[in-house]
Amino acid sequence: MMATQFALETVPTCVLCGEPSSRLLFEIPPYGYRACAACGLLRLSPRVAASDLKRFYDESYRDVYEGNSVLLDKQLANPTYDFRARRLTRHSKGRRFLDVGCGDGNFLAVLRSHGWDVTGREVSETAAKAARERHGIDVEIISFEDVGSIPTGCWDAVGLYHVLEHMYEPRAALKQIHEALPVGGVLHVQVPNRRSLDGRLCRHLWWGICCPLHVLFYEPRHLRQLLSEEGFGVVSVQTYDPGASPKIVDETVRSLLKSALKTVLRPKARLEPRAEVRSAETESEASSLRPVADLVLRRLLLAVVVARTQSAVGFGNVADVIAVRT
Repeated sequence: MMATQFALETVPTCVLCGEPSSRLLFEIPPYGYRACAACGLLRLSPRVAASDLKRFYDESYRDVYEGNSVLLDKQLANPTYDFRARRLTRHSKGRRFLDVGCGDGNFLAVLRSHGWDVTGREVSETAAKAARERHGIDVEIISFEDVGSIPTGCWDAVGLYHVLEHMYEPRAALKQIHEALPVGGVLHVQVPNRRSLDGRLCRHLWWGICCPLHVLFYEPRHLRQLLSEEGFGVVSVQTYDPGASPKIVDETVRSLLKSALKTVLRPKARLEPRAEVRSAETESEASSLRPVADLVLRRLLLAVVVARTQSAVGFGNVADVIAVRT
């Protein structure tokens, strides 16, 4: 997908504090990443114009939700889902849950197995169809303007899982969610944590950039301020996700290594080997393969250790926040 296919718009002020001054940190042309001079919140500017968002997302997610039953079983076994379910069950008094931006409904299916009454809202028709066909879950298709608009008095908890970083007007959505929840109702938010080590060091290579889908890049302090100002009290903040965090560490290391190799190594012209030589090399490589499973296991264990260590000192790569309506 070419960025030039979509209209662009600039963001003149910070959505968190209203400050107009900002500093350009880096660019992924034609997009720029600017940090607020007052509060430090990073934003995408220019970004895809609001008038082009529906077409942009339709093209971006066209093939994301297709998969066979084997893949689905693996997705449902994602430890992230049980982690979220435990967090919700610990903090919510009721068991009526709405997932705003629920995707294909995999998490809702897992939460339902924990005894919850679940419903989803989704802007992607493809994703909503997948949730209905895979899990029989009621998913309402909504427009981008209606993302935060939900009926009042119907829910005990609302989830925004990797949704807030996509929102152009997060305050408007949070105001509507606040009105819909009862006093003491739970809002569960997950976003990429820009305060993480990879968020600070990797710049344009950071997994949370996801250019140009993500437009705001929060730290836990930004979430605390935003939620507090919109009538929520933050009761729990974690920066570790057992499903996502180790994978992100592994992907980050590989991205950094690839980038370093591209910088150090220069392409060299070389002759194409003869067919018989290439065949011999292939056989030699096949006979000397290391045990792949063992290598993957070691990498995974290392990634888990690094991810947990980052989280222990407050620099984990996923900001997970539980807040209650006051």
